Amino acid sequence: MGKPVTHASSVRARLMEGRMRGGDRVSQFVGLEAYEVAGGKVLRDLFDADAVFIDDPALMMRLAEEKLEGSRTAWLAEGWGWVDIDLGGGRPEGLAAMRLHPDWRDQTADEQAELDRLQADIEKLDAELDETAVEEDPRWSTRDDLEAAYETIRQQARQWDRSLIALAGVVLTVGHDGSVAATEGLVRKEDQKRIDAIRRQAASAGGDDIDGEPSGQGR
Repeated sequence: MGKPVTHASSVRARLMEGRMRGGDRVSQFVGLEAYEVAGGKVLRDLFDADAVFIDDPALMMRLAEEKLEGSRTAWLAEGWGWVDIDLGGGRPEGLAAMRLHPDWRDQTADEQAELDRLQADIEKLDAELDETAVEEDPRWSTRDDLEAAYETIRQQARQWDRSLIALAGVVLTVGHDGSVAATEGLVRKEDQKRIDAIRRQAASAGGDDIDGEPSGQGR
C-alpha cells in the first residue's frame, strides 16, 4: 500500500494527474458550462475552492475543435485555400519559408474620422488613468473596448489578393486569453512555385506585388 498523501501540494499533484486546469486557455474558450452539458465532470481542489480541474481533457479538446469549426468555415468562405485547426501549439509541418501579407488601402473619410475620435478618447482616458494610477480602475476595461473598436476599423482596410490566398492558408488555435487566434498567409511548400509564378506574372503586367516574408517573422 502506498504512503498516505498528507500535504496539500501532494494531494493537488495527485488530483491533477491526467487532468486539465479549469483556467487553461482551451477551458476558457469552451467554457465549463458547455463542457458539463456535454457530460464532462469537474473536480475541485480540497484546499482551494476556486481551483477547478477538468476530469476529461480529451472531451474538452474535442469541444474546442468543434467550436473552432465555425471559425474555420468563415475563413474558407473568405477564399483561403485551406484552414487547419491546431491546439497543440507547435509549428505546422510542410510550410514554406515565405508568408503572404495583405495590402492596405487608404481609410475612407468616415473611417478616419472615427479612428481620430477613438484615438482622442483613448488619449484622454490615458491621461485620467495616469493621474489616479489605480490598478483595479474599471476604466481600464473601457480603454480595452476603445482599443478593440479602433483595431476593428483599422483592419477593415486590409485587402488580400484572392488569386494568391486560394493557394495559401490559415492556422487556427486558441490564445492564452481563451480567444481564437489566427495565423494567416501561410504557404505550403508544394504551393510556393505556383504563388511565385502568379506574383511574377502580376509584376510583369505592371500589377502590384504582394509582399512576402519568412514565416518565422511577426505578422
